[in-house]
Amino acid sequence: MITEAEIQDLKARHGDFLTQVNIEVEGNKKTYIIKPPTRTVIDIISDEKTNTAEVSKVLINNCVVFGDLELIEKNGKVYTTLLAHIKDEVGNYKSEAKKL
Repeated sequence: MITEAEIQDLKARHGDFLTQVNIEVEGNKKTYIIKPPTRTVIDIISDEKTNTAEVSKVLINNCVVFGDLELIEKNGKVYTTLLAHIKDEVGNYKSEAKKL
């Protein structure tokens, strides 16, 4: 569980665009806080030379700002669940383009 004070501290350090992800693991709720990847992280994961395993590791290491990091390493389901939520953060904002 995360306290409001911890959330405010994370916002002060990482900005306001944080997402809380709750994962039920063997009957226990595990809380993680993720942030969207920075432009630098996007550049790294977009490099054609970067393999899928490296991309996943970079995303986890740079976007998970709170939670049981040891469990991420030990439990593949937690790892892939967090990756799915982080990849949702990579998407674009709603926008419009008009040809001129």
